[in-house]
Amino acid sequence: MLKRLLLGSLLVSCICACVHEPKVTSNSVTANQSNQPPDKTSDQSTTIDQADIDPNCVLATPTGEKVNIPSFLSQGPLVVTNMLKPCEDPATGQQGFLKQSPWTAMGFPCTAGRAQYDWKGSVYNPKLLIFPLTNACPMDPSNPELIAQLVRQHFGLSPKAPMMAYFPFSVMYWELADGSDADTSNQIEIVTAGNYAFRWKDFQGQQALQVRLFGKQNSFTPSPTWYEVDAGIVRDLSGSELFKLVVESVQILDESGLKEVKQRCLDLRPRRRCHQVFGH
Repeated sequence: MLKRLLLGSLLVSCICACVHEPKVTSNSVTANQSNQPPDKTSDQSTTIDQADIDPNCVLATPTGEKVNIPSFLSQGPLVVTNMLKPCEDPATGQQGFLKQSPWTAMGFPCTAGRAQYDWKGSVYNPKLLIFPLTNACPMDPSNPELIAQLVRQHFGLSPKAPMMAYFPFSVMYWELADGSDADTSNQIEIVTAGNYAFRWKDFQGQQALQVRLFGKQNSFTPSPTWYEVDAGIVRDLSGSELFKLVVESVQILDESGLKEVKQRCLDLRPRRRCHQVFGH
């Protein structure tokens, strides 16, 4: 009996000696580990590496002004209408253009002066004044080298950034600033008899006739931009019966602004060609 007890005790000891704690290897999943794939964003920096920002991407003018295209340059006067090689700041998403980008611009007819006006009736009290603002009217600036120099300096472009085209502004609708007359035409005809003598006297005295001009760049584009131009018409003293257009400001017309202008046109009597000019 004693021999059997000793034998049983020895067998239990052997079994306990053979059982070990399981070893945790590098492939084991512990309590603070997950079987989900790691979050790839957790170890990524939210800052943009400066190497990702193209140093040739123009985001502001040399004076610190944010670039916007189209852009009116009063010292022209002209409008830079397109930059053909855009770029983007990856940190902010701000749009810009490359320093070597080709570009297009738009000038304004009759800004060079030497534009011929016409009148009907007496020279002392004409019944009709006509100022044609056609695309053939001389523009200033007109020298391609001077235009390119002006634009490159304004935006800080490379000397190799080429001007691809220089278009005239096409007048499609005009209003006198005082609201007394308007028409769908590229020539201003003042037909209100009661105001002729007064305006004629002021015009002869070198006072500007204030006008608002509405139109587009004279080119074939899928979605042409409408512009509103505030300007004055003054006598050009370099010759007889000559005038000059002085551009004072230019703004882009958005959809709501264009609708307001069209409605003013539709309110005119007699009726003008508003639907043909502004669309239906």
